[in-house]
Amino acid sequence: MNFLPAFSSYALSFSDSVLVVLALVLVVTLFSIWSYRRTVPEISRGRRILLTSLRALALSLLVFVLFEPILNLTTTETLPPRVLVLLDNSRSMTIEDAAGKRSAILRDAVAEAALAKLEPGAAVSYGRFSSSLHVLDGYAPDSLTFDGSETDITSALSRAAPEFEGKNVRAVVLFSDGVFTTGKNPVGFAERAGVPVYTVVIGDTVEKKDVVIREVATNEIAYLDSEVPVEVTVHSAGYSDTELAVSLREGAKLLETRNVQLGSQGGDVDVAFTYRPSAEGMQRLTASVAPLPGELTKRNNSRSVMVKIKKTRMRVALVAAAPSPDVALFRRVLLRDRNIQLTSFIQKNAQSWYDPQPGADALKETDCLVLVGFPFGRGGERMESLITDYAVRRMKPVLVVLQRKTDPGRLVRMLGSVFPVDVQSARTDETEVFFQPTQKAFLHPVTSSGIARNVWPLLPPLFRTQSSFTARIGSEVLGTMKINDVEFDEPLLVARKLGRSRVLAFLAYGMWRWETAGGEKSGFVPYRLIGNAVRWLTTREDEKFVRIRPAREITDNGEPVVLEAQVYNESYEPVDDAEVRVTITGKAGAREVYLEPVRGGQYRTRIEALPEGDYTYDGTAMRNGEKLGSDRGRFSVGEVNIEFLETRADAALLQQVAYRSGGKFYTPPEVRELAADLVADPDFKPVTIDHTTDIPLWSLMYILALAIALFAIEWYLRKQYGML
Repeated sequence: MNFLPAFSSYALSFSDSVLVVLALVLVVTLFSIWSYRRTVPEISRGRRILLTSLRALALSLLVFVLFEPILNLTTTETLPPRVLVLLDNSRSMTIEDAAGKRSAILRDAVAEAALAKLEPGAAVSYGRFSSSLHVLDGYAPDSLTFDGSETDITSALSRAAPEFEGKNVRAVVLFSDGVFTTGKNPVGFAERAGVPVYTVVIGDTVEKKDVVIREVATNEIAYLDSEVPVEVTVHSAGYSDTELAVSLREGAKLLETRNVQLGSQGGDVDVAFTYRPSAEGMQRLTASVAPLPGELTKRNNSRSVMVKIKKTRMRVALVAAAPSPDVALFRRVLLRDRNIQLTSFIQKNAQSWYDPQPGADALKETDCLVLVGFPFGRGGERMESLITDYAVRRMKPVLVVLQRKTDPGRLVRMLGSVFPVDVQSARTDETEVFFQPTQKAFLHPVTSSGIARNVWPLLPPLFRTQSSFTARIGSEVLGTMKINDVEFDEPLLVARKLGRSRVLAFLAYGMWRWETAGGEKSGFVPYRLIGNAVRWLTTREDEKFVRIRPAREITDNGEPVVLEAQVYNESYEPVDDAEVRVTITGKAGAREVYLEPVRGGQYRTRIEALPEGDYTYDGTAMRNGEKLGSDRGRFSVGEVNIEFLETRADAALLQQVAYRSGGKFYTPPEVRELAADLVADPDFKPVTIDHTTDIPLWSLMYILALAIALFAIEWYLRKQYGML
């Protein structure tokens, strides 16, 4: 097989000088000649030459291998100049404005450009893009579908680079209306692209008569029976002094309609609604306007958002052994949070409480319990029983703040195994201590969220009894104490998660000092710390063993719905071999899908062609017939309409892309000049690339085998000749 002629050049290199190699070959050759100058018995001259040659050749091969020879094979390839044509395939290309239907204009412009007729040897590649780039095998008018729900010009340009790396791309031609609805501004990327971008604007740059719902702004999370503001921004063009009806719907239910007056100059009008949720879960709010005569398109007359509705505000119960500055601080912090409904039970003496009085249902609907100094002295046994039922039996979250008169023994008996520390000794003598955060504190959400590291040393000292505590197994010590400049391992702040239970214990008091003496830099710490503590204690989402969520809560019509799941065992370790089954229910009925494992306990599936509407899903993860957990939720399929929020072409942006990259801007009538401009570019030329292949001959076993074979033949012939 003759493969060497495919290479344009060959070279042989050694680890040392070629002269050294040749000298050694000469030495072993002379040695071979000297070895056979006389033989016993004497043999003929021909046989002596044969044996000498065998030995000299075998020794030369060993010398050859010793100096690590490498065969360098080089082939030369000439790459023609390549033009990459990117075609906008988004839905905005279906708009018909004063210039005509954009899809037809784009196809005509591609034909007029006549890029296929570039000088012989030039190459043209095509790709269509919307939210991502799809490289086409070859261009045909029907290869464009104009169904993309988003336009990401920067992504198309950036993904084209690795797709055509090493293919001598000398220019990029971009056909688009210039309106990008996702991704970064393409001007900055074009300036760094390294190749000129020639842009062709598709569509009219003059704004036509239209009404657009630009934005629907509201809270991501709301609570039942609470009022939530909803701000709707309506943009109009071409309508003067016109009254417009703007409606707000929850799903299919009409909530409210407001009439607004459009200004004579058009522009934006803000419409304020008040939304009062009536059902728990994910709710779809849709703002829409009634169509007006002569609108450019009605596909931008509505817009939706998803709002997560919780059953109620977070219910926090504060139980205190007596009024104190710390109790007042906790009340101030918790009452200022509009998402918290606070109930305070403060003990007056052994027999009575300040109003409200704690009844049998005092903690029934509580989401988080805060104990400040409780229990101490006599009385409060009924409340202790309620707290035990709440924290131990129902495994609900508790924040404990010890004070000087707190009875640690009763506290441990009340909270049992969920309490994060063991009491080694109990004393009421108090001392001043400084809070010293541990390394874990800088990673824990209670002590890291919104609190800078350099703030802790600025805080004044707290009070702590001389009782001794040790953290239980599984607890995290977030803070220890420091007296003067001496650090102690005694815990001050300890967190513990035990199954579904969460408890946070603050073993010092006088936090009000941080508020009053901390100054601007540190006075906010108690507010942050208490707020973080309540949020961490009440967060249950991350404790679910199975979590199933749609990648997007509102998916555009025609796009696949992507469901993602995470599955964990009871130790919160990822499970990779579960069967995740989800039932999706909509107007047309229910269907069942299975999620495929990805890695690390993650699962995923794509559901194609779901009809427009609202859907609920209910999923379960099973392994070996055992249920690991379940989850449910809601998503919607419908017109997102983001491609119709801006209906006029952005010629200015395309001009900037062309100018910054060294290309040129064209309108459709000018596009016939494109091919000539490309050829006129001095950089539009072929390039020659050398491809080098290195073959390490010294590592090839057959060379060593040949040397051994030559020695073996020499030995065999010597025996045949009767030589010693």
